[in-house]
Amino acid sequence: MELKKILFFTKDDELLKRVALTFQESDGLQPKIIQVTDLKEIEQFDSNAGVQLFIIDYQSLANNKSKELEYLDKQCERFKSPFIFLSNDVKEVSLTESKRLVKIGVVLSKNFTSEKLATAVKLAFNRCFCYRERVELDVRDLITANSDLLVSSNAVINIFNSVNEGLWRWKVVENSLTVSDKFCDLLGFKSQSIPKDFNSFVSLIHPEDKVKFRTMINEYIKSMEDALSIEVRVKDVAGAYKWYMFKGYSELNTKGEVDTITGTIIDINFLKMEIEKYQNKALYDTLTKLPNRELLYDRLRGAIANADRSEIKLGLLFIDVNKFKVINDEHGHTVGDLVLIETAKRIVKAVRKVDTVARFSGDEFVVILPNIASLDNIHTIIKRIREVYEKPMKFQNIVLNVTCSIGYSSYPKDANNIEELINIADMSMYEDKKRLGATR
Repeated sequence: MELKKILFFTKDDELLKRVALTFQESDGLQPKIIQVTDLKEIEQFDSNAGVQLFIIDYQSLANNKSKELEYLDKQCERFKSPFIFLSNDVKEVSLTESKRLVKIGVVLSKNFTSEKLATAVKLAFNRCFCYRERVELDVRDLITANSDLLVSSNAVINIFNSVNEGLWRWKVVENSLTVSDKFCDLLGFKSQSIPKDFNSFVSLIHPEDKVKFRTMINEYIKSMEDALSIEVRVKDVAGAYKWYMFKGYSELNTKGEVDTITGTIIDINFLKMEIEKYQNKALYDTLTKLPNRELLYDRLRGAIANADRSEIKLGLLFIDVNKFKVINDEHGHTVGDLVLIETAKRIVKAVRKVDTVARFSGDEFVVILPNIASLDNIHTIIKRIREVYEKPMKFQNIVLNVTCSIGYSSYPKDANNIEELINIADMSMYEDKKRLGATR
């Protein structure tokens, strides 16, 4: 949400300057700040005047603070805007005189930083959203934005206390969906563009995640567990799918059934990408970007299980680069690495999309061939690899005529376990190497 206009009640000009300067330094927060030195001046502003936030200097209130807080309570209802109270000591601020202020107000120490002020603003708008949508907050839930722990005594509001999370509220029976401005910001949509019913919003979820999303929602409603947590990909305004985490808490009707689910959405795309990056480091060869031995074994186990279920044969190729040691000795390891990278690319190009090409070790590669009808299919793929692979490799001024030796095995004809299957393909490769008269 873009913050444009703030009413600031204070008699302390230095505090006004510091707040204004802090907003100017905050990313995306450069609102117009209107100072009032008498609370009654607030009445001259119409509720449609575009005032989005009130900041109150607690020490500028009169000695009889109860009456002035009662007055602010009425203005809070008139404007339906959040309040931030600045105080020398946040512990001395008591908003219990006001039913509204205690639910919308945020208390911040005057010894604030720009980050804390931005936090207070976002918290205030989150709490205002809760109030408008009738999410019941505990009166004890007085959040102080200068605190390191933003913990509430109310189970529902705990999910709103993370300022980087968008808010959503789904009325299950009515199927109506209400979302906060931050929710829209995360997906890049304008508020009016976000679907207002839950089913329409689900259409934005990645096709591969929709079933999981609906299943987990339905199971949550049936089980009425304490909390809901789902990670799915959602299409943003640019049409790109990104990872988001949905969390929610249920509210029950008089019959004890789930009537409403209130929750948050948080962008976890960067986290997912980082996890994927580290998984790739663990499961993929850093030089060729092919699956490494660990991932090869995992996929081979899956391929064997699938072959058992479908009674379709499985093929395995074992490929070795001929005279690779000679290449390293004559041209250096940098050229040797380029040969391995090019080898990976050519094998991938020669095989089918359903096949898995992995770097087994050094200059050895293994290919999993699922859904093989006969040995003829294996020989056809081997022939295609040789045709693609044995064209000259050019690296700047170096031209190399590289060949490879290929062995094969099939499941279940040759072996009934992974190690045996690989060993037989490896021995077959050495027979091919002898036939070609090739050496390492």
